[in-house]
Amino acid sequence: MPKIVVFVCSALSAAFVLWIGAGMPEWVASHFGPPGNPDGHMSRASFVPTMAVMAAGLPLAVWFLLRAQPSGRPTIPIAGPWRLPVVPSRRAVSDARAAALCIALGALLDFVTWRVGTANQQHGADHLSNAPMWTGLAAFLVFFTAWSFDHLRVRRRG
Repeated sequence: MPKIVVFVCSALSAAFVLWIGAGMPEWVASHFGPPGNPDGHMSRASFVPTMAVMAAGLPLAVWFLLRAQPSGRPTIPIAGPWRLPVVPSRRAVSDARAAALCIALGALLDFVTWRVGTANQQHGADHLSNAPMWTGLAAFLVFFTAWSFDHLRVRRRG
C-alpha cells in the first residue's frame, strides 16, 4: 500500500506543478537570492517540466533507494550468525516510514513551486517573501530530523 501512495503522490505532485505552471508568464524568475530578489530566469517551457520531473522523480528515487536493501540495512554477504534476517513483520513499518519521507519531499518541492509561481503571477517576479520560504524549509527540516532520529532508533533496536 505505501508503494501505491508514493506513486500517486508523485503523480499528484507533477500535476500540481503543471497546474501552477500554466499560470506563469513566458519568462519565469526561477531563482531568488537571500533578500528575495530574482537572480535567475528560465523560460516557462523549461521551468515547468524541470520542476514536474523533480517533484515526481525525486520522491520516487528516494523510495527506490530506501527500498534497495531487503532488510533496510546493509548485510554481510557471507552467511553466518551475524547476518541480519529479513523480518517480514517490519517491512510494513519500514515501507510506511519510507513513504512518509517521500511524501514530505514531494510536498516541499510543491511548496517551493507554489511560492515561485505565486511570486511570478502576483508580483511580476520582482520579489519573493523570505518568511514563508524559510517557514516551509524549517517545517521540512524538523520533519526530516524527527524522521532520521526515528529511523536510527528503529535500526539500533534491531
